[in-house]
Amino acid sequence: MAIMSFTLSDLPNADARRQAVSGMWNSGAETMVVIDRGTPAGFKVVADARQQLLMLGRRVIKNSQSVELQTDEVACEHQAPSSGSWVLAPCPHDQACPLHHSNNPKHFCHFSQRIERPKFLKDTKHSNKPEEDAKFSYVVIRRGRRPRTGTDAQSPTSLIAEGHDGPDEQGWMKHAIDWPRIILPPHKRKGHVIMDVCASSGV
Repeated sequence: MAIMSFTLSDLPNADARRQAVSGMWNSGAETMVVIDRGTPAGFKVVADARQQLLMLGRRVIKNSQSVELQTDEVACEHQAPSSGSWVLAPCPHDQACPLHHSNNPKHFCHFSQRIERPKFLKDTKHSNKPEEDAKFSYVVIRRGRRPRTGTDAQSPTSLIAEGHDGPDEQGWMKHAIDWPRIILPPHKRKGHVIMDVCASSGV
């Protein structure tokens, strides 16, 4: 696993960030994690890294397919198991992020985690509050192909909607990778709840 934590936004320019992300890919790590500040600028560098890592994965697949055509060999003999790349979290899809080019600056993917303040931070901020909410943007990329979970008719939620019993824990875990992900705090309304989600359709 390779982790780049709160680093990209501190680099001087886009070229330096691209080189850092390329270095992460070239490390050969099966899982790559990019974390940065939960601000529009922090989200942008994470989204750019996401796009670059997916592009590098597609390039590996394209090169593998080119070798297969030239040698007329069986595909599995030439394609490495880790060819390609896919998004493990937070997105349930590998398409372009719809928030990356949003016209609304308030619309960006970020999350919040309550953390304990160390003493030096309390002293620095002149506050005795023991905790604070830290906002961050992140992406987790895996090498390889996105796992297939079957058709919608076979999904656990479809089975339950049709009145069948739900699957066991293994069955839920198998299909959960394609479930929509909540990306903003839910809005509680009278008789219903509004949730902003990122869906496997890419929207």
